[in-house]
Amino acid sequence: MNRLPITRKPITPAACADRAGIAVLRRGVHLYAAGAVLLAALGAPGVLPSVAPAGSSLALNWTKQAPPASPSARDDVSMAYDAATGTGVLYGGNPALRGDTWTWNGSTWTRQHPATRPPATASALMAYDAATGTVVLFGGDNGGRQTWTWNGTTWTQQHPASSPPVGSDASMAYDAATRTVVLFGHAHHGRQTWTWNGTTWTHKHPATTPAVGSGTFASMAYDAATRTVVLFGGEIGVQAYGGTWLWNGRNWTQPAGASGPPGRWGASMAYDAATRTVVLFGGDGGPKLFNDTWTWNGTTWTKQHPATSPTRRLNAAMTYDAATCNIVLFGGATGFSSIVGDTWTWNGTTWTKVSPSGPDGGLADTSMAYDAATGTVVRFGGISSSRVLNDTWTWDGTSWTQQHPAVHPPALKVASMAYDAATGTVILFGGKTPGGAIVNDTWAWG
Repeated sequence: MNRLPITRKPITPAACADRAGIAVLRRGVHLYAAGAVLLAALGAPGVLPSVAPAGSSLALNWTKQAPPASPSARDDVSMAYDAATGTGVLYGGNPALRGDTWTWNGSTWTRQHPATRPPATASALMAYDAATGTVVLFGGDNGGRQTWTWNGTTWTQQHPASSPPVGSDASMAYDAATRTVVLFGHAHHGRQTWTWNGTTWTHKHPATTPAVGSGTFASMAYDAATRTVVLFGGEIGVQAYGGTWLWNGRNWTQPAGASGPPGRWGASMAYDAATRTVVLFGGDGGPKLFNDTWTWNGTTWTKQHPATSPTRRLNAAMTYDAATCNIVLFGGATGFSSIVGDTWTWNGTTWTKVSPSGPDGGLADTSMAYDAATGTVVRFGGISSSRVLNDTWTWDGTSWTQQHPAVHPPALKVASMAYDAATGTVILFGGKTPGGAIVNDTWAWG
């Protein structure tokens, strides 16, 4: 599966030095895999993907992976990239609560048969703990308050004196500054903060605690520029919350006197390594959709006033393009049944609408990831009007190009996509067919 990397433009450390600061901010708890694999792909500060000599070329194609076995079709799985073993780890899921463990080595799924394992569960919280080199799994729909760690060979149940009494709608992220996993969420006795140091959970009692709403489906990520964990937004019933909170390892603080984005959900947010800011665009505030742009510099939200902006929308795809040092935004929903398919780039100052030939019409539920080996953004499938698509497009920083591989995945929506640094390929897994069936195929682009 290895291939020669191709690049359209050399990546200079001066232009995008803080590569490891890229973070994926997510709503909910089921997007760990893409963030972890992307971070692993980008590597440590100063470590850049290798590039081929200028002028080199290599035809790219979709290759359907045919491992001897694959996880069954499912959703609500827990998945994380295990940097210690260089494999993706998958556990549990629905329908009919699962209790199986699978690892992905870049070409093959292997079902593991550890002597011990967590109970069958779905929607458990999972994150890689770099301090101990283990994957931490907590809770879930049937996991109660149990904590388990995966060392690459077996699951070990941990027996801390106490455990977080929160559900699967909590937020969890690894805090590199304190070398602990931070968990925040709602419990019966209010909002609680817990940290995992590799052997035990510690209930933290900060002087201040994020407000109601921030503990349910909030976005949480580590900001490498300020070495803090950032928590934004969330839901209070059917109302949106718009608070920003920072965790410094000891206490939650809310920026004093700083007006920030109005409350919302479904906003697009990504860390911009070139400007060392978090960029937020759009979202749903309940009574209306937004099309405003905000940046967070570690202390203050600043509303940007670009001459042009994308239209109001929610759930647009947004990612940082390390090859051009721009944020790329594509598609989204402009109403209950209205979707768009335009492309915009953010260079730190303004939005630019790109008008190349590209994906036709509106698009939602598409799969998109940055391919570090080729320096392009890859997009596959999604819904256009009432059709589920099976087309492949690449973005080179200037234009979309439709690819015409000899073989390709079937028409899919809401498939998972992430860059696999070990093989230099983009992996597409699962998704739903036009008829709504959940599939468990694995494909590699490269």
